[in-house]
Amino acid sequence: MSTRVCVDEHFLSTNAMTGFALGTLPRLVVEQRAKSAHDGDVKQLSDPVVFIDMTLRWRNTTDLVQRAMVEVMMAPRQVVVSNPNAIAITDAYGCRIGTSTDLPEVDVSLGETKIRARRNDFRAPSMAFQTTFDDTGGGVVHVCPGVVKPGEEIAFRYLATVSTPGNWRQPDTPRMSVKLNYAMLSLFTALEG
Repeated sequence: MSTRVCVDEHFLSTNAMTGFALGTLPRLVVEQRAKSAHDGDVKQLSDPVVFIDMTLRWRNTTDLVQRAMVEVMMAPRQVVVSNPNAIAITDAYGCRIGTSTDLPEVDVSLGETKIRARRNDFRAPSMAFQTTFDDTGGGVVHVCPGVVKPGEEIAFRYLATVSTPGNWRQPDTPRMSVKLNYAMLSLFTALEG
């Protein structure tokens, strides 16, 4: 017969082993996926157009303080653009933690991708038109918004927009398109302290 050793309230001690209690390990509490609303052909956009807009909410119903971590997964993207046009994709998020949370303002940028097709001047003058195809792999970003106390709620909002900065020319055979596919948000929590 072996003696059980109690080392901490966050540890588990059994006859077989001593290890972390399951409640102390990070766990997935909520997950959400959203498809892009406007995949397809792109015309000149005077203002950024929202392709993906999603909000993830979770309330801490336990008696323990929880540390939150959000994983933002962006699917692979396809962009086709013709010169001299450019297409810019902007990913951003906003987060609020509190007892009553309104929809958070999107104020932190996760980055911008700008794809531009340009005619190279050193080429033959007959080359007046060029199309660029760009397939990007998906990306994952981890955001640590902070601590969620008992009774508080976290609201995390993700936004992906597309715009057409700079000069725009409508070619004879337009081939401008954007496909963002989808994005997924996963909220993980772990005990604080």
